[in-house]
Amino acid sequence: MFNKILVVLDATQQQSCVFTIALAYAKLFHSEILLLHRSLYGSGSAATEKLRSLSAMASGVGLNVTVAEFQDHTEQTFWQLARQESSDLVLIDPSDFQGDFEDFQSDVIRNASCSVLLVQRTNNTGAIAMRMILKQKQKYNTESARKQLETLLAMSPS
Repeated sequence: MFNKILVVLDATQQQSCVFTIALAYAKLFHSEILLLHRSLYGSGSAATEKLRSLSAMASGVGLNVTVAEFQDHTEQTFWQLARQESSDLVLIDPSDFQGDFEDFQSDVIRNASCSVLLVQRTNNTGAIAMRMILKQKQKYNTESARKQLETLLAMSPS
């Protein structure tokens, strides 16, 4: 269903649930992962080490991983990269970006060329909220996709 998954994360932050969920999806769908480091403060040795660690973790479970970094501070950059890399799915935590969640979601619908999974840990309870936006141009067997997503939700951290 998803051959290439673009995972947008800020490697200078504590590990978010985005990477954990990306690993689960990639294992389920036998996908390649593209880790995209996004930081408002640039990279650095800590971010580089974290990216190496995440890449090694994914490689350790048999996944093909590529790491990329960008310093541009706009959402447009990773939507362009998703197109260039022919990504089938983008996983992202909207709280890494400034602005309202609804505005971010509208931006996703306007700019994403592929399906997007918005993953966000709630502040109060630590629960994970996920919203998937499937792009119509991608061909899905709806019943199969529903079953796979239910399987994934059952595997997701609580």
